[in-house]
Amino acid sequence: MLGRTESAKVLVRVDEQTAADAPPLRLSVNVGSFSEPERVAPGRYRALYVPPRTRFPQMALVAVWRETGPEARVDFVRFPLLGTTRLAVKAPPGSAVSAKVGPDEFGPVAASAKGKAILPIVAPPGVRQATVVISGGSGPVLREVALEVPPYNRLIAAVVPATAPADGKTPVRLHVFYDVGGAEVPADRVRVTASEGQTTLVEASQGRYSYRYVPTPGSSASEVRFQIAVDGDPAARAGVTLALVAPTPKAASVQAAPVLLPAQVVPERRATLRQAWARFSPSPVLADGVSWATLALELIDEAGKPVEGAQLVLAASAGAFAKVVERGRGRYEASYRAPDRLEATVRLADPGSGFERTIPVPLRVNPGRFLLGPRVGFAHSVGDLSGVRVGIDAWMPVRLGPSLFGLGFSLTRGSAARTVSDPGGSLRSSSSADFYPLAGRLGYELWAGQRLSFVAGLGYTVALAHFTSALGGAASEVGTGPLGFASAAYAIGPGHLFAEASASSVPVAAADFKLEAGGLSLEGGYRLRIF
Repeated sequence: MLGRTESAKVLVRVDEQTAADAPPLRLSVNVGSFSEPERVAPGRYRALYVPPRTRFPQMALVAVWRETGPEARVDFVRFPLLGTTRLAVKAPPGSAVSAKVGPDEFGPVAASAKGKAILPIVAPPGVRQATVVISGGSGPVLREVALEVPPYNRLIAAVVPATAPADGKTPVRLHVFYDVGGAEVPADRVRVTASEGQTTLVEASQGRYSYRYVPTPGSSASEVRFQIAVDGDPAARAGVTLALVAPTPKAASVQAAPVLLPAQVVPERRATLRQAWARFSPSPVLADGVSWATLALELIDEAGKPVEGAQLVLAASAGAFAKVVERGRGRYEASYRAPDRLEATVRLADPGSGFERTIPVPLRVNPGRFLLGPRVGFAHSVGDLSGVRVGIDAWMPVRLGPSLFGLGFSLTRGSAARTVSDPGGSLRSSSSADFYPLAGRLGYELWAGQRLSFVAGLGYTVALAHFTSALGGAASEVGTGPLGFASAAYAIGPGHLFAEASASSVPVAAADFKLEAGGLSLEGGYRLRIF
């Protein structure tokens, strides 16, 4: 259930003749992600499914196959992802409101005194309306309410095998499934683009399309990325990656003069990779489609020693890798270009030892380069100077190496008033002050997740104060002072919500007045990403 289920264990049953020599089982899904399948019994595999963050109902399409070569059988299965939402229904105060969505019923809930009821419901994919029942009057009233569900991705693809030599001879097969209820969609509406070379359509039937691809001989690329789209359906998108390896060299015959050896020489056996540690830097990786990160790997064999000379293959479900570089003592690095979405995994493989591992990519929402929005809060200062502050806020994230800094400015307004009288009440003096603190901030990001981040830093404030007194007239003056702050931000929509706690001292003084424009503040707001 989307919005409520963080993850789910999935059991996959497949035909399996021999357990020991069974090729690896592969899973690919159009929305969400699967962990690497784990064999728990003959013909049974378990995997963890993490659903997408979207909450509207949709159908998960899963490709299942074994790595047996280009003629491998690929099965496509589907399972529903239930969406959660709330219906706002106008009804007479106190009446009972319920709803029927497909075969399920929800409620009842009571309408408020203002004649409004909020009814939580769960909707399966394909259901376009709900029947609302309002009870409590002379008889039940039925209403048909449309459920506005955005279009979802109905496309899934798989490439078999996942790794191929760039020899210009070894073919691979690209399988595409477009789930539109068995309708025949012309093959020319399905667009397949390869980052290198061309694909050839082999067959098309009932939403399934099969393409043949042969890697370019002598290619220097480490992978080929296939992008699939459907004309007329902007939500239909799929992408798969084929990892390329160097072709096996032809056998060569070398004759050498006889050499007397003092003893038999046994070639050193290549170490078998058994464990790999992976770390991205920076982490999390900025999901903007243009930033680069470094994936550092440390490889250990079955004896606990570093593995050197491994022929590693890296394939990303989103984004792209540059060439793997060996750093010595079992350490390897590869540059990774970030995707423009928040879900990506990396498949690490060593064909020489048969080692494979799936690595999730830690990704974060692109914070943008310039954000602008309103700021409001409360400042505790001396006496009557405590009060609400309202203004505007600007924030500019700046990355320096693996660290993220932020440069910010805010302009707020505060005001205060006071009336002083003598004990007899015959003499009174009224005064008021308006002040406008302009603060500059330099922050350092302490921690960041996919959407949440924490920043702390220092800054400086310049405040203009205008003072008016019934006895002394009007006067204006400027004061300055330092500030310190800590803030939290949560990315949502086209920007982020933020909350900030700060402390500052900004005295403003003139001949006839003195005030403190700083203090302890708790403020928040929403910054909109401008670019």
